[in-house]
Amino acid sequence: RHRFFYFTDYSNLAEQLAASGWIRRSQCQAILRAADRDSMPDLGTYVAACDLRGLRQGITTWSESMAEGDEVEQDLFRHAGEVLPDLVRAHIRLAVPPPGTTAIILKVVGIRLGRFRWPSPEQPVPTIAFQDIGVAPAPRNSMEQWIADPHGSLRLPWPCEALCRGCSRAVLDIRGPPGAYGRCFIMLDDMARATHDRGTIEVALLALRDGPDVTEPVGEMTLTVNWVQSKYGSSIM
Repeated sequence: RHRFFYFTDYSNLAEQLAASGWIRRSQCQAILRAADRDSMPDLGTYVAACDLRGLRQGITTWSESMAEGDEVEQDLFRHAGEVLPDLVRAHIRLAVPPPGTTAIILKVVGIRLGRFRWPSPEQPVPTIAFQDIGVAPAPRNSMEQWIADPHGSLRLPWPCEALCRGCSRAVLDIRGPPGAYGRCFIMLDDMARATHDRGTIEVALLALRDGPDVTEPVGEMTLTVNWVQSKYGSSIM
């Protein structure tokens, strides 16, 4: 049997050792799976970026060989699973509208940020802005934004590039009086419990900064969703 091996990486070495009979095929497969885990996406990066879609995909990928993971890998995997519900609550998950839809109307019906409550005759109207911060956030003055009207109604065109583009990271930013700032994320979602036409959703608001802690929301918001149809008009009641 060969005693000297030239290899490019541990996967290549494992294959050679198995072929030469030094290790069993099952041991080789375990080494290959460990090497694959080293190249898998960092779940902590998805959590820090509040990337729900990426975290879901990452958890699914990691779960295939997590039983063989080391202690650090299992701790990271466990933490990602614990944080996932918090990240879900910080997202407005919209179902994909049907053909014939020309716009999506998001109607904010309630905001709580610290002591700030809206709508309220004693509080000013907050700025409610929808934008795509993307993978690499652009300067604020170069971002395309949609601003809600004074009644909290935000009309987005459909199809909406900020929601449909693969690299998009759509957010809804709330700016009230000093200290009353918050952000949630918006995405299209084909999973269960995505919000459809005439649906109501409650979403957690996170600190308005890069890398907010999803386990410590700063407020909450309630809004309704309506699809505007080209032939039949708006479904708003």
